[in-house]
Order: sequence, then C-alpha cells, then structure tokens
Amino acid sequence: MNTPAHVVLNLLVVGRGRGEAWKPILLGALLPDLPILLMYVVERGLLGTPEVVIWQERYFAEGWQLFVDLFNSLPLLFVAWAGARFRGAVFLEILFLSMAVHAGGDFLTHPDDAHRHFLPLSEWRFRSPLSYWDPAHHGRFFMVAELAMLLLGSLWLVARGDRAVRRLAVGTLAISALFVAFALVVWAPLAEP
Repeated sequence: MNTPAHVVLNLLVVGRGRGEAWKPILLGALLPDLPILLMYVVERGLLGTPEVVIWQERYFAEGWQLFVDLFNSLPLLFVAWAGARFRGAVFLEILFLSMAVHAGGDFLTHPDDAHRHFLPLSEWRFRSPLSYWDPAHHGRFFMVAELAMLLLGSLWLVARGDRAVRRLAVGTLAISALFVAFALVVWAPLAEP
C-alpha cells in the first residue's frame, strides 16, 4: 500500500477510541516505509541512479532489502510491542501496534516485491496475488480501491475525529494528491513502451 493509505488505515484501525494517540499511530504508519524513502533519497538524490534502475535493481539489493524487512518484521514488532506493554510504555505500545498494522497491509499487497515479514525466524516471502501498484497482479483495481478507502476513510476521520485527527486526515489527502502528481510525472513515463 502507499504510505498515505497506511496513515488513514492505521488511524481507523488502531485509533478507534484513541483520538489522542494520533502521534504514535502516525509514526507507526510511516516508519515501515522510512527505509524505502531513505533508499530513494540515497539512490536518486545522492547517487543519481535512474528511476528504472532504482525500482528494478537497487530496491532488490540485499542490503536495502534487509533494512526494509527489519522495519516490517512481525516477530520483531511483536517483541517490541510486548516489551512496551510490559513496561507500561503506552506511546511505544501503540507505535509498534501501528507498525504491525502497516506490515499486515504490505503482507497482503506485495507480490514480486514482497518483504520477509518473519525475519529473523524465516527468510520466507509471501507473494500476494494482489499488488497495490502492479497491473499484472490486479494493481489497477487495487489502486482504485485504495484511493476510495483513502478518500472515504479521510472523510470519516474528518467527520468523527478530534481536531488533530481531522487535520491529519486533510493533510494526508493533500500529500496523496502531491504523490499522485509525482507518480504521473516521474513514474508513468517509465511504463510507456
């Protein structure tokens, strides 16, 4: 799933009855994608790697994959969540729960680019039949469904959330619009024959 969709989904799932907990929920929605953002900044911004090379080669390099997979490891997130719960660290407990919800969304929407969600216990990757982006794995359908969830979920949060959550929902929609514009300008031309 795209990061803004994770934000809205996590606010809806983890934030039920916890409007004041939006900060750890937001961080938990963002952190699993942080290694990918850092990879992009390093590869594109610092090294000047072409877009097609980033997403067809560099993304799959073992070093980057390990970095991404550690932030999406369900066993590690469970241990961190349990430790936070045991210590009564509510902020961290909600943060790790939110990260696990993000990892669960990715588990269901990554086929050929799947993470190793069970590191360090297993190297296995679940290759989902669904993709949030790849047309060969129902990506066009999922993109529409994801955008609908993003819009409807944001509207729900605006109608039902406290002030901070309402602002976050509107901000997430604005960021989504910018992301779509970026994707159309930078990535869509790569798909043309």
